[in-house]
Amino acid sequence: MELHSISFVQAMSDGSFLVTTELTDSDELRDTVEYVSRESDAYGLAPVIWAAVQQWISDGKTVEPYNPVPTLTEFQSAIQAHVDASAVSKLYNDGNALAGYVNSTVPQWAAEAQAFVTWRDVVWVYAYAELGKVQNGQRQVPAVEAFIGELPALVWPE
Repeated sequence: MELHSISFVQAMSDGSFLVTTELTDSDELRDTVEYVSRESDAYGLAPVIWAAVQQWISDGKTVEPYNPVPTLTEFQSAIQAHVDASAVSKLYNDGNALAGYVNSTVPQWAAEAQAFVTWRDVVWVYAYAELGKVQNGQRQVPAVEAFIGELPALVWPE
């Protein structure tokens, strides 16, 4: 077995690593193979890979943090939390409660609800358009927090 390259990312919060190797096996087949390893655990690793893991650690090379790609559900939940937090900032229970005041007889509440509903719709139209670009390969997957920062700002009425 010949090891051509090796890289690491932190796989989980328990300190394990995702080890990605490019190697040629005993049948002369070259392939990229991933393993999960811990600093003190060689179980299931070929000696050449375990030696490379130990060398990487002793050389003090950095292990990049594992950042899984966020799912659509994670984006949707974060966007909804942002929308609801905007309503809560005006002392409404959540976005649905605030939207319910759109026909209120109290002018201030009706104005806040109308501004909120208009903004909420713009937020979701933007979010689905941008996430569609991600799904179509027209845009890199952003971090959820960064994506929330891209959303249009809510301007409350006076």
